[in-house]
Amino acid sequence: MPNLVPWLLLIHVLGAVVAFGPVYVYPLIGAMGAKEPMHANFGTRVSAAISDRFTIPLAVLQAVTGVLLIALAPWNLTEPRGRWLISGIILYVITFGYATAIQRKKVHAIIELTSKPRPADAPPGPPPGAAELIKSIRRGGMLITVLITLIIALMVLKPTF
Repeated sequence: MPNLVPWLLLIHVLGAVVAFGPVYVYPLIGAMGAKEPMHANFGTRVSAAISDRFTIPLAVLQAVTGVLLIALAPWNLTEPRGRWLISGIILYVITFGYATAIQRKKVHAIIELTSKPRPADAPPGPPPGAAELIKSIRRGGMLITVLITLIIALMVLKPTF
């Protein structure tokens, strides 16, 4: 039987690059939308499409290839040299859960809120509730970015503790 570990590792690493690379670009898209409010909805829809079509599906692939790598490679997760992996898995579950169950819903809510035509008598500025929702999305995005950075650091550095 051929050794699948190198191939799974290749798929795992490429999947991580494609899945999580855009996470570092979302703040740029958001900042540009803030500077040009007439394009903010489009920028948010682009970010949501990237997330829904690339980031989330490939994050699932990360879980699948990760489980296969653990099963096929000689890892003892209870030893100090394997604890980095347990930590990374815990952070991954937290990040994936937050991103899909909370952040994604907020992003789609702001898209819905900003897609409706404004009434003629509406005051200038964002729709009611949009500013607070945007702040919440920003904070959530920062959290996700920090968690993904920690996961990457754990995967690369493999610290023992």
